[in-house]
Amino acid sequence: MPLATDERSRIARDLREDFGARLLNHLRRTGDDASAAETRVMLTELRSLLDTLDPRRFLLGECVNEWHTALSELCAEHQIELRWNTPVRWPALALSPIQRCNPLLILREFIRNAALHSQPAAIDIRLRRQGDVVAIQARHDGLKAPPQHWQAARGLRMTVLRTQDLRGELEWSMPSASQLQLDLRFAVA
Repeated sequence: MPLATDERSRIARDLREDFGARLLNHLRRTGDDASAAETRVMLTELRSLLDTLDPRRFLLGECVNEWHTALSELCAEHQIELRWNTPVRWPALALSPIQRCNPLLILREFIRNAALHSQPAAIDIRLRRQGDVVAIQARHDGLKAPPQHWQAARGLRMTVLRTQDLRGELEWSMPSASQLQLDLRFAVA
């Protein structure tokens, strides 16, 4: 096994066994619903970040199914209807670990922010392939403040960094006065 692969495995193991176990213990001990919810978010993000250390490639269709499952659970937790629109079949394109994880993390942040700041009834997510580019559009109708009035906090900064890691493009727009739309595009190599 090459040294880089050994090092990745060691880091993943240490993070999973140390930080993951501590977070899980904290989740079991907490009696506060808000603290438990935040700990669940941290555990989910830790698992996603550990997945980026996996050197394998992943089929686009499998990744889309994983994203759907994870986002459906998140929307249900926040009592938001998820309207999911994707092609029935995807070509056998392979994604890197970053391409597998970052779109999901970006969409999770979109949903969490919508639940926290906007309380929409529904979120629409549409995925398409345009040549060698995956295009993801997420929209909700509960916009309270336009993007130019946002405070750049950790979630927004991480969304920008994750888009850069994808070598992708991210745009925010307002199709109407109460709608927020995120457009994410990245090439599949």
